[in-house]
Amino acid sequence: MKAGAKVAQMVLITVVTAGVAVTGIVTASRDGQGTPAGRVASEAKGEREGQPCRIDRVARDGRFVRTTYVWEDGAPWRVSASGPGMLRDRWTTSVASTVSGTPGATEESLKAALGFSPTRTKPVTIRYARALKERRHYTLRIGRGFKQYGFDVYDRWGELHAAGSDFSCGPLHEAGAPYRFAYVGRGTASDFWTLTYRWTVAGST
Repeated sequence: MKAGAKVAQMVLITVVTAGVAVTGIVTASRDGQGTPAGRVASEAKGEREGQPCRIDRVARDGRFVRTTYVWEDGAPWRVSASGPGMLRDRWTTSVASTVSGTPGATEESLKAALGFSPTRTKPVTIRYARALKERRHYTLRIGRGFKQYGFDVYDRWGELHAAGSDFSCGPLHEAGAPYRFAYVGRGTASDFWTLTYRWTVAGST
């Protein structure tokens, strides 16, 4: 035998998957080449190179829908007092953006589609001062304004690629179209925008 020649060895291995023993042959040469054992396990589970695979779930096509306001009746978003006197206060809090209808969409894709993080919070300072000149009942309600956006949710699909001893899910082998997208549904997100103050005055006390 010539020096440096590669000698193939046939190694019989057994992989147990889903309770079933699957026997496969790993062909390996003395220089370490061949089908790795991990690949046999993957193929025993029905995985093959080029097979479609779901990479992740993403948000796309974000668009502005409308401006909405939230009015709560409880403290601290509603205060009242009877005049005459002064109603004054100043305090700081934070208001969070909200998102719904995103079953598993990545935060990175949500940021890209919406232009903001759907989980961010913004600090706000509430301040008001009003002289209550008459013997009447004064009520202040503080509303939070949100910009509401819609977006679509898709599953992003690629295909299996041989990666060392196993398979990995990656882009398609298609020029100009590395992924396919399967529509899942729609979601909404609300980003905090502003505060608004609304006074009402009831009859004499």
